[in-house]
Amino acid sequence: MLASKKGLNTGLKFGFTQDDRVLGGVTIGIGGNEDKGGKNRTLGNRHWWASMTNATVSIDGKTIVADGFLRC
Repeated sequence: MLASKKGLNTGLKFGFTQDDRVLGGVTIGIGGNEDKGGKNRTLGNRHWWASMTNATVSIDGKTIVADGFLRC
């Protein structure tokens, strides 16, 4: 079953500074994550992250996000 794409703020759209908060997007990162609320610190707080639309994410062969929808 696929989860609904309805969220708390359906007005957020891709292309602005809130890309990591848009419903249906997937954000990946390399390096520190303190700016995202995590505990991983890197020297000089170096990091890179990007958000993608309509992404499919699989872990250990199991799809957890398909075309931007969370699989339940």
